[in-house]
Amino acid sequence: MTYSSVNEYINSLKKSLVDFPTNERASILEEIEVHLNEKINDLIKSGYSNEAAINKVLTEFKPPQELSEEYLKDNYKTNDHFQNTTSIAIINIGLFGLSFLALPILKESLDLAFIIFGGLLTLIFVIIVTIKKHWKPDEIKTVNVIPKVILYLLSPASMLFLWISIKSSEGIVMFSLYYMFVYWIILLLIWLFVKLILKKIRLQ
Repeated sequence: MTYSSVNEYINSLKKSLVDFPTNERASILEEIEVHLNEKINDLIKSGYSNEAAINKVLTEFKPPQELSEEYLKDNYKTNDHFQNTTSIAIINIGLFGLSFLALPILKESLDLAFIIFGGLLTLIFVIIVTIKKHWKPDEIKTVNVIPKVILYLLSPASMLFLWISIKSSEGIVMFSLYYMFVYWIILLLIWLFVKLILKKIRLQ
């Protein structure tokens, strides 16, 4: 794709950097814009017309998607293992906690072990995500998975647990039914919480 102006290129790059926090993305865009304008001005001073200089610089410069991927790789390469571990831990703590909270539906009773353990893991997840200030793009992508898991895995799993409970008891166990509704409220609250956190991250 060819770009007719620096602004057009920068706007395209901005879209490629959508997962970066706002302040970090703005810094990258400013740096690239200054660099491009400097190269264009150098060409104009050497005899190129304005249009020819812009065309040459933007044609030879790396495409926005490639540049954003390279920037991510270059800046976080030394911390890849730590970041991946952190991201996996963040998502696993929350999802394990929510998974354990669903088990009383299957057990057909208020099992305090599952409630306490699941609630504790979920609380730890909420605290970690709330107090975390500096998010890397890969961490944002990882946390962004949680709402999808809630909608497409945990919610259906709770209904499956209820179905298993009904089959094993040869009828509806009211505790399991009521608890499932409570569990859905918890899932909804966590879903909203994660969405708000992601929105907050992008506004940083």
